[in-house]
Amino acid sequence: STTGDFATDAIAAVDYLRTRKGIDVNQIGLIGHSEGGATAVIAASQSNDVKFIISLAGGIENFGDIHIKQISDRLRSQNIPEENIELEVNWRRQLNEIVREPTDSAMAAKKMWNAYNLLPEEDIKTMNWPEGRMDHMISQLLSPWWRYSISLDVISLYMDLDRPALLLFGGKDVQLNASTNMPLIEEAVNINKKTNINIQLIDGVNHLFQTADTGSEYEYIQIEETLSTEVLKLLSEWILYELN
Repeated sequence: STTGDFATDAIAAVDYLRTRKGIDVNQIGLIGHSEGGATAVIAASQSNDVKFIISLAGGIENFGDIHIKQISDRLRSQNIPEENIELEVNWRRQLNEIVREPTDSAMAAKKMWNAYNLLPEEDIKTMNWPEGRMDHMISQLLSPWWRYSISLDVISLYMDLDRPALLLFGGKDVQLNASTNMPLIEEAVNINKKTNINIQLIDGVNHLFQTADTGSEYEYIQIEETLSTEVLKLLSEWILYELN
């Protein structure tokens, strides 16, 4: 399943709600977290029945770039030398470019192996990237979910959106960095003069919008709070304001 498939599921849920008594069909919206943020805007781009969307820590950068940033941060936390990190980042970017090409998976796999066979033996050792790992990575990168996600242009979807959208980012989010994602959508909104898109940074919360000390993924389970009460209040007030 791809993020696009999840959007189809969300639209089916909206269609079902529209058949229920007591539901105002003009007030049905979607809230999506992380990948769900992209799911929500895809669904809204395909169905006028989605009247508003909220994205919580939804990616704006290309997914491939987000994933590479997560890997480089993880390697940096392990005190891997910067030149080694740069080597792996450049290699992964090369693979991602092949994934984005409009070719079938067999041709893409062939191109990846050709690129791999051109790598110096020293680089393969430095990255710890033997043939077995390469085989595994090709299977992952050419999966339907990955090919869809890495080719998705989230900014264009938002620029075509004609309904209210609220985008929240966590100030201590280490999985989806606000400092790299927020400026991208803010710039697009300003250039295109989009007044229907509201973008906010919530200080002190992690990727799950819990009030956090470090924002680390390892901290999630240690925090008793499920979701910041400040965020819940903001969500309810924004929805009520937009629908009145």
